[in-house]
Amino acid sequence: MQRVKDFVEHFLDLEAKIREENHKTYFAESTQALDTYNDTLDKFHACLIPSMKNHQGYLPRTELETNPMVLDMMRKQGSLEANPRHFFKLTQYHHNKHGAVWVAYVSGRNPHLDYKPLGYCFIIVERKGALKIAKEMVYSDHEWEELHG
Repeated sequence: MQRVKDFVEHFLDLEAKIREENHKTYFAESTQALDTYNDTLDKFHACLIPSMKNHQGYLPRTELETNPMVLDMMRKQGSLEANPRHFFKLTQYHHNKHGAVWVAYVSGRNPHLDYKPLGYCFIIVERKGALKIAKEMVYSDHEWEELHG
């Protein structure tokens, strides 16, 4: 169970880092920021099953942003310090097809440090010896609904 807990914490840290790295690319003057962002994105994607990779809001980028409206909006927003989601609980279940599966109950992205609403969970499976996020679910209208996966 500790191995899965460490994986979830690593994933949540990567998720916050990718958010920060993506934001930095809007202020970059060279493609080095894109390289850093894409490297972090590769590590982030390595934690996901393939069908989840393009559903988290972060895609590989090859060019710096040049749209003046987007750049102006990002400048007005200023710097960004992303907080990892709050990690509340980890539960293990047995699935007839997938064997052991884990559910990590977490907050939304970039939560306020003092406010800790539970609203999401990740379904984690083991594939070829590696842990992977297989689904993201949201708690809405008193039930869990699938977001991605």
